[in-house]
Formats: sequence, C-alpha cells, structure tokens
Amino acid sequence: MSDMQMSSSFTGFFNHAHHFTINNPTMVDVNCDAHSLGLLSRHTIPGAEFDSSARDPPPRCHPGTRLDISTHLHTWVRNLAREKNLAWLFGPAGVGKSAIMQSLAEDLTNEDLNSDSEILGATLFFSRAFKRDDPHWVVPTLAYQLAVKFPSYRKYVVDLLNKDPKVVEKSFAEQFKRFIVKPFVKKGSLTGLSQENILIILDGLDECAGEAAQRQIILTIGGFVLQNPDSPLLWIMASRPEPHIKAAFCSKAIWSAWLEVEVPVNSTQACLDVELYLRFEFDSIREKYPLVFDLDSEETDEQWPPEIQFVKVAKSSKGLFVFATTATRFIDDPNYGNPISQLNRILDVIDSVPQTAGHVAAAAASPFAALDALYLEILSHIPPDILPTTRNILGCMTKPYPTLALSSLSKTSNWLGLTQAHAYGALQKLHSVIDIPKPQEKERALRAFHASFIDFLVTPTRSGTFSLYGLDVKRKQFNAASRILEEAYDADQGKVEISHVNLSWPTREENTWHFDLFLQAFELLLRAEPDVLDGTLWSKSSYRTSFFGALELGTIIRSSPTGRLNDYRWQWSSIWPLLTSIHTSPALSRLKEDKLFRVVPISMLNVECINMNTSLIFRDGTSNEGCFATASEPLEEPAVLALLKKFGPVVLPTETWMITPKANSPEWMKSVLDKIVATSKECPSDLTVVYGQGQYGSVLMRLVFPDANWLVFASYKS
Repeated sequence: MSDMQMSSSFTGFFNHAHHFTINNPTMVDVNCDAHSLGLLSRHTIPGAEFDSSARDPPPRCHPGTRLDISTHLHTWVRNLAREKNLAWLFGPAGVGKSAIMQSLAEDLTNEDLNSDSEILGATLFFSRAFKRDDPHWVVPTLAYQLAVKFPSYRKYVVDLLNKDPKVVEKSFAEQFKRFIVKPFVKKGSLTGLSQENILIILDGLDECAGEAAQRQIILTIGGFVLQNPDSPLLWIMASRPEPHIKAAFCSKAIWSAWLEVEVPVNSTQACLDVELYLRFEFDSIREKYPLVFDLDSEETDEQWPPEIQFVKVAKSSKGLFVFATTATRFIDDPNYGNPISQLNRILDVIDSVPQTAGHVAAAAASPFAALDALYLEILSHIPPDILPTTRNILGCMTKPYPTLALSSLSKTSNWLGLTQAHAYGALQKLHSVIDIPKPQEKERALRAFHASFIDFLVTPTRSGTFSLYGLDVKRKQFNAASRILEEAYDADQGKVEISHVNLSWPTREENTWHFDLFLQAFELLLRAEPDVLDGTLWSKSSYRTSFFGALELGTIIRSSPTGRLNDYRWQWSSIWPLLTSIHTSPALSRLKEDKLFRVVPISMLNVECINMNTSLIFRDGTSNEGCFATASEPLEEPAVLALLKKFGPVVLPTETWMITPKANSPEWMKSVLDKIVATSKECPSDLTVVYGQGQYGSVLMRLVFPDANWLVFASYKS
C-alpha cells in the first residue's frame, strides 16, 4: 500500500492533526471488529480453551513422563514434510490423553513466545459434565480463537459476519465450509498470513454430544485434510477408541488421512512413567507429614514406602495414571492425616484383586480391576446411615436427566433438601475422587477428578451394590422434584406459592433460587417416565388435577424474580418442544388424559379468550433466529418495531428479551392478535398448547414475524 497523506479533516485520534505521514498504514474499524467478534463469541463453548480459568487447574503430564508420545507429536507438528495433517490420539479412560493434549498446548505456547509465528491456533476440550459439549458451537469456538490470534483471518471473519450475521446459526457442514474451508483453501482469502502450520486441538471428542455429531466432525475434518493437503491447518483429535469413533476413522473415505497415536495401557513406557510419578508423589507426601514420619530422627527409615510396597502399587497401576493419582490422593487425604495407614488400606485393596485367571478371570484381566477395587474401598468406608444421602448426591452427578442443571454444590444441596452440614458430612470420605468446593466456593459445582469414577458408578458390573444406574436413580431425582412441588403447593388454599419452597442451604438470592428450583422440578415432572411416577402422589389423577388446577402458570412465569427470562430461557425453550409432543410422550399422556394440557391446532383457539394484557413474549430459544438485544434490563417498550428501531439488525442468540406484564402497547397487542388470526387461516394446523382450565388457563404458541420467531404466552380463559 502506498503512503497516505492525512488531512486535517480526518476525525478520531488524528482530529486537528496535519502535515504528517503514516507509512504503509493498516486501518482497522475497531468498533466493527468488536461487534463481529462479540457476536462470534456468543456462539462459542465457554471454558473450552486450554488456558481457560474454568478448567484451572487442568490435567498436565508430570515432568519427565509421556516423553515418547509428546516428542512424537512435537516432531510431527514441526515437520513441514509430514505426509498427513490429521492425528488421532486414542486410548482408554485414565491413561492421560487430556494431560498429553494440555501439555502439548502449553509447550507450543511457550515456544511461540520466542518465535515470530504462532503454531497453536485453537483448542477445544470437550466436557460432558460441564456442558462443554454442544456440536453446533464447535466451528464458532475454533473460529473465534483463530480470529483473535491471526489478523488476516480476523478480517475475513469480520467481513463474513457483516455480510451474513446468521452464518453462525447454520449447520455444522456450512459453518465449516464458510469459516474453515474457504479462508484456508481459497487463494487470496487470507492476505498476509505467514504461518506455515496452524495447529487445532480437539480433546475428548467422545464427550461431544451425540455419536452422529462425533462422526460428522471426524469425517468432515478427515475429508478436508485429504482434499486440501496444502492447507496450513493441522488437526489433533483425542478420544477414547469408542466403536463408532473407530469406525469413522477407519471408513474408506478418510482412512488414509490420519496418523495413529495410541496411548496404550500397561506398556513398558507407560508403567515407567507411572513409577516416576508415584516416586515424586510419595516423596511429597513424606515431607508433608513430618510428625508421622519423624524426619529428624536417625531411626527413621529413609525410604517410604518400602520398595516392596512401592512396586506393588506401581505394578497394580498397569500404566493407568488415574489409578496412581486416585491412590496418592487417597493416601494424602487430610481428613485421615495418616498416610501410612492409608497406604496399608491401598495394599489390602490390591491384595483383594484376583491376580490369576483362576478366580473371576474377566475382572482380573481388566486393567481397571485394581481401580474398581480402589473405588469400592473408598465407598465402603462411608457410614451406612450416611450412605443414602451420599448416593443421592452422586446420583445428581451421574445426570439421569440431562436437562437437570444443578450447577453448584449449594444448588444440589437445596435440590435434595440437604443442609450445608449434611452435604459435607455425606461427602467427607470422597475427597480422593471428587473435587469438593469449600463453603466459600459453594457456587462451584461438584466435579469428579476423573470421568472413570462416573463410568464406574453407572456400570453395575463394576460398581455392584454401589451402582447408580436405571430406574432407582431417576426415582430419587423425582422424589426431590416432588418434594419441591409439594412445598410450593398449598392444597388447603388451592394455591401454588413458589416462595414456600424450602431452601435447606440459604442463599442471598433466595427469590431467584425458589423460582429456579420450582421450574426445574416442574420440568422433571413433565419428563418423568410412567414407571417413575408409579406409586407417588403424581400417579393419582385427582392429585394431578388439583395441583394443575391451582397452578397459575402464566402468573408464575411472569413473576420471574429478575423481571426477565434470561436466566430461565433454557427451561422454557426445552419445554416447548416437549409440550408439543404430548401425544407421543408416555410421561405426559396422563396429563393429557386429565385435560390439564391440550395440544390443539391454532385454528381451534377462540381469540376472544386470549388476554394480551397479561401476555409474555419471548424469543423461541430453539430456532436460533430473531432480532433482539442484550437483556441487561427488562424491556419497557414491548413493540417489536421499537426494538428494531432502537437496536437495528442485531442477532444475539444467547440472550432473550422479555416483554414485561407492565408493557401495554395497543399497537403490539393488535399486531399479535392479528398475527394469530392470520396464522389460523394460513397455517391452521400449527400447534398450540393450552394449559389448565377456566380462569387459570394459559396458551403457548409460536408466531413467525418478519423480524423473528417469538413464543407468545398469554392468559386463556377457555
């Protein structure tokens, strides 16, 4: 670009400046960039980057371990003459795949500090437990990180989003084509990109939601590297070798596209790595308990544990880091404070595991046999009178109902009706397998140190009497929901009062939590299978009828403690498709029989019975469409036209505007009623959901306006 002479008419940083020259300027519209990146960021998976605080502290390779695999990956990444641009790192649970990926990302980042180029482009660490698993946001997550790092790609993304803001809402295939294929394949798309290699890491692919989505990601990326060998993008995907994942990688379409990197169990190098880790940890534990070991005494044995005991623990690990880390946390548990006796318990566990094929051969041959025995040992020391409570908490962690969002220890406790003391008492013996937040961190969620513990709990053949699988776990969760609903329901007065929901672990946001717990309990009632309802009050038609007859659902939703539906968007966007399929849902068939919920065509509604003065309008969270703005405050002017005039064509699919009950625009009321009448004529078979009967009835419907899709919730006196 030629030099540019600046004139005094230029406004901004150079306002009133004159007679100066800027050589080879790159002018950037910062506001435009910020807006576009802001839009993109709202479609990313939060906390999925390798350096995210949400993952801190992440799993890392212990110094000096996994050198064979890490060296192999480093060499492959740096080799410009490599034949394949995709690597699949695989191995069973507990071998340290995520630690390897984390350490690789950190090592490359540190190396890039002393380099003119950055080789690490983007990282995505999937986690089912922390809801970092949405396949729809995979490409935007990668694109956002790449845009932050590489200016030429950022310019491409900004231009793309300015031309088509809704590209972030398209299918995975289309997003991949627009955000990845076009810029990194078409010549001239990324002017000035000097990087010869840009690495993208996807870890824990098996934790991405849906096997079909996992296969699509594999086949799409595999096809991309085969068809575009000159692209600067390198890919590493790490996962367990699940059958469907292995089948995708081995399909004829891409079988020649990838490099195989196995993280084996019980290999010589893996066992040596575990030994190195164990020696370091045992030395640290010994120094941590000077009173136990009396380090200043000349009579103290310098080596602990004795070599024979160390070898027994190391051998039982069979190259599984998860066994080694769980065992050392167990030995170092401050709640016991006696690592010598804790180690003896570990040795007893090891001795209890069959070592020959003569007894329970399948279990003995499994590399998880010792790990399972250790998990059983930990659980067996929970006092019998406390164990049922512990099982209820662990049952929440196994997520028998995936939509149930218990995002913190205190919320889990309130869901189960546990006080702070009862919750910590039930978790006292589990510090070696669960990351338990301190009281001042009660808003943080319970987290298993390793996914293998949850796998163990939900696999009856491994966990035996401690198994948390099937109908019993769902019934326990429903019992909690039932208690909350019954606390809110005053049968004598015939009213439902959300404020009556008891908070066993009080919080400063009591109004919000009453509301949240009730909505989650109500949704679980709708989702519960007939076998779960059987034997409860909710299996009785008379009780259901009286409860729903007293339930002023419209009033409850409109009484959101925050004055808006932002915090509860996900509940109602998921309830909508559930309610519209009552005729196929066995869980809701009884409610349909009670005529408490009815799915009817919009043409059958009596418009005169709809009271728009008590209406609530919110965006359909399932459509990913619409024009609205950040809902930092309730919207006081309800008209969609006012929205468009004020904010323009802004698309922020992660936010929702609520139309407050105070808003009373005649123009809006008329436009909605006109739209209902028009829809009943143009699309008479469109479904609506009618709640309740008589004066407490409500109706929920979806209306398609030119600017957006909206859900209309209004009183309906049928």
